[in-house]
Amino acid sequence: MVLRGRVSSIEVDGRVRVTFPGRDNTVSAPLPAAVHVGLLTIGQTVIVVFHADNLRDGTIIAKL
Repeated sequence: MVLRGRVSSIEVDGRVRVTFPGRDNTVSAPLPAAVHVGLLTIGQTVIVVFHADNLRDGTIIAKL
């Protein structure tokens, strides 16, 4: 599953929580970002690929 969302918070360890407006503003678990994505900021739009049908097992693969 691939979703577009917005960075809602950045954890101390660098993982990122993402809010998905198209899913009733559901917030993901802390997710890693692929190395090529670079630094992210709160409010930035990102693309996340999930490896299962949940919002816990995913990776941020791009920023827009």
